[in-house]
Amino acid sequence: VYCSYILCMACNGMTEAFVYGVVDDSIDVGLLSIMHGFVGFIFYILAPFLVMRQGETNISEETIGGTVGLIFANEICMILRSLYSIDYAANYFDEKKRMVQHIQHGSEEKTDTAIVLPLISRVK
Repeated sequence: VYCSYILCMACNGMTEAFVYGVVDDSIDVGLLSIMHGFVGFIFYILAPFLVMRQGETNISEETIGGTVGLIFANEICMILRSLYSIDYAANYFDEKKRMVQHIQHGSEEKTDTAIVLPLISRVK
């Protein structure tokens, strides 16, 4: 249980660090806040249930309850937050890729070349 908790913490930390590093729109910040509130509510529901479970065992014969239940509830919430961050990152890179392809195909529209030119050199 503790090894998987460390893995979840590492994945959650890396994905959320990326999202907070690239988010620049107030709408996206609001969506992050809503997602964190939703995950907090799930933890609020899951934690007491998993902490109070006594006498049931999982595959490795550890009791699901007490500290192990609390860690398991936190793992579930970190996985949900990581999935949201991964989805955000995928959408972020898709948007950047579309923007670069749009510029490479000779669009007539003006774009901010200071942002786009470094991206073009990385895509090739």
